[in-house]
Order: sequence, then C-alpha cells, then structure tokens
Amino acid sequence: MKEKTKHAVDERKQLEEKLNRVTKEKQSMDKKISQLTSKVNRIAAELKDEKEINKCLRQNQALWQQKLSIADKALKEVREMKEKEITELQEQVRDLMFYFDAKDKLKDVPNVSSQEIQEGQIVIGEASGTSAETTKHRKKKH
Repeated sequence: MKEKTKHAVDERKQLEEKLNRVTKEKQSMDKKISQLTSKVNRIAAELKDEKEINKCLRQNQALWQQKLSIADKALKEVREMKEKEITELQEQVRDLMFYFDAKDKLKDVPNVSSQEIQEGQIVIGEASGTSAETTKHRKKKH
C-alpha cells in the first residue's frame, strides 16, 4: 500500500510538473497568438488603407486623363485657329504687296487715266526696275 501510495504520489508530482510545463507553454502560445493576431489586424488595416489609396489614385488618374484629353483637344483647336489666322494674314500681306507693287508700277506709266485704272483696261509690261525678291515672293505664293 505504501508502495502504491508512493508510486501514486510520484506519478502525481510528475503530472503536476507536466501540467505546469503545459500551462507555461499554453501561456507562451497565448501570448504569441495575441501578438500575431494584433499583427494580422494591423496588416489588414494597412491593406484596407492601401486599397483605398489605390482606388483614389485610379480615380484621380482617370480624372487627369480626361483633363488631358480635353486640354489636347483645346490645344489642337487653338493650333488650327492660329494656323488659319497665319494663312489669312499671309494672304493679306501678299495682297497688300501686290497692291503696292501695282501702285508703284502705275505711277511710272505715263498717260494712264484714272478711268482706265478703274475699268481695268490697262496693260502693263514688266518694268526693268522690278526686284527679283518681289517676283520670287509672288511665285511662291501662287
């Protein structure tokens, strides 16, 4: 009986020691679980924030692409208007140059009446004083 009691006491001590070790391990594991859970929660919150930022950036990108498209169209229209205006101004300059050139030539022609000029019945031959640059300029424009 003493032996059984001694054996039972020894077995109980071993079980208590094992229980203490298991309890300490459980506490250690609970602490690790708690740390990992808080880490997972923090990472999940960061992921949510990153997704929200990504969503906002995509929206901003789409908005800026629209603005860029509108600006490109406006720039194209302005360029076209500018080119048209430049062309019109070049034509006006050419017409003015022709007018002044004709006026100078008519001044040099004797016996020309204003009625002949108005009716357009005058014929002028090429004068010897015509500059080569003016002739070249007229050829390029026609």
